[in-house]
Amino acid sequence: MAKIRARSEAELVAGIDRGQTRLAEDLRALLDEGVRHTRYLAAAPDLRGFLLDPAGPEAAALEARLLPYLVAFPRIDRLRLLDREGRERLQLYRQGGGVALLPTARLASDPDRALLDLAATAGDGVAVSGVELDAERVEVVPDERRVMHCVAPVTDGPGAEIGHVVLTVYAAPLLGAVRRFAPAPDTTTVVVDGEGHRLDVDPPAAAFPSPERLREIAVRAVRDGRHAEESGGGLVIARAVKGAPLSLALVTVVPAGVRDGVRRSIGGEYLWTVGSTLLVTIILGLAALFFLRMSERGFRLRETERFLDRIRRESDRARALLDASADLIAVVDARTGETRETNPAAARALARETGGAATLAELVRGEADRERFRESLEHAASDPGRPHAAAEFRIAGGDGVERTVEARFVGVPLETGPAVLVSLRDRTEQLEMERRLRTADRLSSLGLLTAGVAHEINNPLAAIGNYLVLLQNPELEPEKRDRYLGLVRHGFERIRDIVRDLLRIARPDPGTGRAELGEAVRRAISLLDLSQGRGEVVIEVSETGGPRHVAADAGQVEQVALNLLLNAVKAMDGVGRVLVSVREAEDADCGGPVLDLVVEDEGPGVPEEDLERIFDPFFTTGGGTGLGLSVSYGSIRAAGGRLWAERRAGGGARFVVRLPAAKTSRNDTP
Repeated sequence: MAKIRARSEAELVAGIDRGQTRLAEDLRALLDEGVRHTRYLAAAPDLRGFLLDPAGPEAAALEARLLPYLVAFPRIDRLRLLDREGRERLQLYRQGGGVALLPTARLASDPDRALLDLAATAGDGVAVSGVELDAERVEVVPDERRVMHCVAPVTDGPGAEIGHVVLTVYAAPLLGAVRRFAPAPDTTTVVVDGEGHRLDVDPPAAAFPSPERLREIAVRAVRDGRHAEESGGGLVIARAVKGAPLSLALVTVVPAGVRDGVRRSIGGEYLWTVGSTLLVTIILGLAALFFLRMSERGFRLRETERFLDRIRRESDRARALLDASADLIAVVDARTGETRETNPAAARALARETGGAATLAELVRGEADRERFRESLEHAASDPGRPHAAAEFRIAGGDGVERTVEARFVGVPLETGPAVLVSLRDRTEQLEMERRLRTADRLSSLGLLTAGVAHEINNPLAAIGNYLVLLQNPELEPEKRDRYLGLVRHGFERIRDIVRDLLRIARPDPGTGRAELGEAVRRAISLLDLSQGRGEVVIEVSETGGPRHVAADAGQVEQVALNLLLNAVKAMDGVGRVLVSVREAEDADCGGPVLDLVVEDEGPGVPEEDLERIFDPFFTTGGGTGLGLSVSYGSIRAAGGRLWAERRAGGGARFVVRLPAAKTSRNDTP
């Protein structure tokens, strides 16, 4: 008899262990799902862009992407975006059978301190709160509005926290399952964290351990995985929820009365049970066989119906997401290339008026692109589940319009054979808009150049016209006539120089030969001294460590160096210091090793907004023509080099001339 009682108690404990194991797996799955979704959303670039600029174009696109996201995952109750101070910037919440966006006027303006404190514990991961009653869902009974919050930081680079994403998930179904878990009458099961706090909101049972004792039990369970002990004649069995982001344990309390009742019922009913069992064994054996078959059949039918219903719901949801997509989505047979299925957007864009079965590859324009499309299909089919890099193709649609699409391939293993999910994003309008912008930019530059040329040539032409009128005077003195003729000649020379500089900009002469940078700098300084434009400017030239030759015309390099020195002197009003240095570098755009000629001044520097404009023709902030830097830029580009300007950290401007290094010659001296 004692063995039977011990066995009955062991069966009770085994039933509790099995139920706790199942509940622990469900609880861990719920928390893992919330953490996984939160981490995914925190890393999304469009959420980061929205937090950086809530009024920007990211807002509409973000709403269009997040609404179907919440619809697809029914356990998510609410999604909120908080800025760095904890103020609410966006909220999507579940409403009825769908998802709604909370208007901006109803967003909470005060910082949510509780969520900020919770987020402070997350570090680089996701912080999970305890179970709370959702105070805003007053239309739902308390048992159905128990939720948990998952909080993760949103960053714009290492250590640059710009806000937080808060995901609220339903905890009520799982806590209800915990509360309904009753392996024996009057047993109670709760979820406890590592501090001994219960995660539900029901009052504790009378036979439940004190909070201090409950904490000790939870700590031991988390440490050992499982803990069991006697308490007041009853049993307390605790099991850790392994792998959860919180230290959690399931605690089941079997009161002493329930434990004794199990023992007494087994002891008092043992003889009656044995006798009645022998009496009805034959009858029950025959009946059990019949009813077992019937019940098994009915159970299988019910399970099959539930499974099919679930499949239909999942299929309808997936179909709704595909139908709502603006991209052209098609499932292509990897072996034959035939299109198995398309969403409405793809069906409309790719439908052919002539009818007939056409493969998606046949719609690609150009034999080379068509072959590349087929190779992408084969590559994606051989590596299923992994998205492959997007590529652009030209596709002839059924409406006769040629579209430029961006294609992405994902291999999908199906029972009928390998297939590839092809997503085509129509970029035709975007590319057309970019083309129009480039055309407008060129027209704007042409207008600027035309206006500058007209202004620069008009002044000497006006002077020439005035002096020609004066030269028509027959009584003009010879000295004045010679002086007027010299001024007319000077005007013509001015026009000739402007036209020559314009031709250099349009068709720069690449030049030939080799130039030694140190020698070019010394000649430019000598010319600057001859022009008496140096003033009190000190020019310091760093040691170059021997001859440094570049593949460019020596005269052009000297002219560029002189232009840069003149600009530096003018920027400092004739007082200050100019630093000239030569350094080695590598540049793939220039085809290998290069040499940089760096000219730095201590002037006011180039404004940030003018760094990209100072090389435009006729753009000047001083009194020049605005062609010096333009001509220098064209000469350096024609020689295969680069010229750019920078702002110095301590003030002033830095101009860098990068030219390809010349091949070593026998005549080069070290």
